[in-house]
Amino acid sequence: MLAEFALVAGLFLAVVMAIIDFGFTMYDANAASHGNRTASRGASLLLYGDDVGCSTTNLVGEAGRTTGNIELAKLVCFTKSQVGVKAARVRVRVRFESAQDPLVSGSFQPGDTVVVCTMVGLRSLTGAFGPVLNTRVTTSKSRARIEAIGAQTYDLSAGGEDPLPGRSWNFCDTLATVPQAPFTPTTTAASTTTMPPTTTAAPTTTAAPTTSTLPTTTTAATTTTTATTTTLAPSTTAPTTTSTTTTSTTTTVPTTTVPTTTSTIATTTTTAPSTTTLPPTTTSTTTLQATAAGMRFTTATPTPTCTGNPASPTCSVDNVGNKGTFTAAIVLVDSAGAPTVNTSGSPITVTLTGDGGSGAPATVVIAANASTSGQFVFTRDPGNGPATVTAQAIIGGSSVSISCSVAR
Repeated sequence: MLAEFALVAGLFLAVVMAIIDFGFTMYDANAASHGNRTASRGASLLLYGDDVGCSTTNLVGEAGRTTGNIELAKLVCFTKSQVGVKAARVRVRVRFESAQDPLVSGSFQPGDTVVVCTMVGLRSLTGAFGPVLNTRVTTSKSRARIEAIGAQTYDLSAGGEDPLPGRSWNFCDTLATVPQAPFTPTTTAASTTTMPPTTTAAPTTTAAPTTSTLPTTTTAATTTTTATTTTLAPSTTAPTTTSTTTTSTTTTVPTTTVPTTTSTIATTTTTAPSTTTLPPTTTSTTTLQATAAGMRFTTATPTPTCTGNPASPTCSVDNVGNKGTFTAAIVLVDSAGAPTVNTSGSPITVTLTGDGGSGAPATVVIAANASTSGQFVFTRDPGNGPATVTAQAIIGGSSVSISCSVAR
């Protein structure tokens, strides 16, 4: 019995330790991916906290940018807190890509892309697989488009920590693939050639010859034939009228017969077909843009419930928690509540005010020929009191406002 146990126990313990070690390895990989994704999203919305006291390894930012490097330290500490493993095993790097050309480094401004990369060192919890796991790392990289209107004032700089021993940031510094140029269809105008109408020559009339034979001793019969033909212009068929007048004089001589021959006139009429070609028809379509009459919240988190006038509704959200946030943008709408475009020729400034909380930034802008502003974040004050964020703007010469109640 002991012999069988000795044979099985070793294999059983090896399987158990493998499950423990590789289970924690999968946990570290998932934690790195989740924390990295959350950090890049928080950086794009200026929501990465104020903690700078985490453990870092030779954190280096951009030269001469003291404020930007402090913001970089905040984002690095926020990333490590979201990863959720021991900070000493995590390395973080931050960089930016230009919106105009992803192969060119950008800066922390709306429209550009923030790239957050993390590197987490693996370890064997049981020690049985230390030679396999303790020298390996799991990496994660995520991008997010910078949406916050006030990003310039935060002056976040690029930089990061030293990589783990024996590793590099090559996976993070690889620039984005250049997108292919969009396909633009080519329209070719149709070519129409109109042949001139065909004209057929006038009808031809042929008359058969008239022959009279008379004996020398008699008076021959005389026959006179007159033919008249009338033909209209080409492409019109007109009836043909033939008038024949015949006068015959016959003298009868005893025992003598005078033969008479009558001539025949043949008439042939040819009518040319008439062809008419119409010019091509061109259809023109004009789309009219509805006039902006109000505004609504859009791309909101959490999603609000709105009632009342579609162009100026009253909204509310629940269960955001203590010091919870409400994130949204402003979209122009027509009188029916459908999104429309700012056709005023100048930007529309929307002022944000808070009761029982504060919003950042204090104003957002809807550019000319655009329909949506940048996003703002409203944060509740601590406690159970009511909190409301109000957006107000001048649209079409009138003051329009919308509000949203943010309940704990």
